[in-house]
Amino acid sequence: MTMSSGPCTPSLLDLLNDPLAVSKVPSQSIPTLICQLSAIQTALAARLMQPVEQEPSQGQPGLVQLLTLPEIAPLLGVPAAYVYELARRGSTSHRAVR
Repeated sequence: MTMSSGPCTPSLLDLLNDPLAVSKVPSQSIPTLICQLSAIQTALAARLMQPVEQEPSQGQPGLVQLLTLPEIAPLLGVPAAYVYELARRGSTSHRAVR
């Protein structure tokens, strides 16, 4: 445990390893821990927004995976016709590939 603000304040790592240690966190340390968690959450959410790179295949490193509209529909849990309608309306980011 770290000695950040108080006699024995658990760090984020301590709390990940032992979630029950939250009972040992002094009230005045909670806002700092919440801000640290928020920063991590924001960074992880930003990573989700980046294009997914596939493992290099056929000697083409850094290839970005593109999905077709019918492939996207099951991922979203909607019919393919609905995904096509969203694309037609311009409600989603898409590229026509021919």
